[in-house]
Amino acid sequence: MSNFKKRQSGTTTSALADGELQLLQQELQALQQIRSSLKAVKQMVGCLNQNLQLSIKNSHNLAELNQGWKIFFTGQK
Repeated sequence: MSNFKKRQSGTTTSALADGELQLLQQELQALQQIRSSLKAVKQMVGCLNQNLQLSIKNSHNLAELNQGWKIFFTGQK
């Protein structure tokens, strides 16, 4: 094989490797963004869970308070 063909073949292989490397870097960036988004979603779900638990607790407290006022004003349970 002549030197020209060897250089040409090496350049083509190098260009393919560079293209693949660039695609892999883009895919890595996309995966990192997805990971970051999933972390944010996980944090939001945790906050939602806390809010729901507080809402349930407040609902029970409000029901007890209403029952207390009903007894106070009517004298009935």
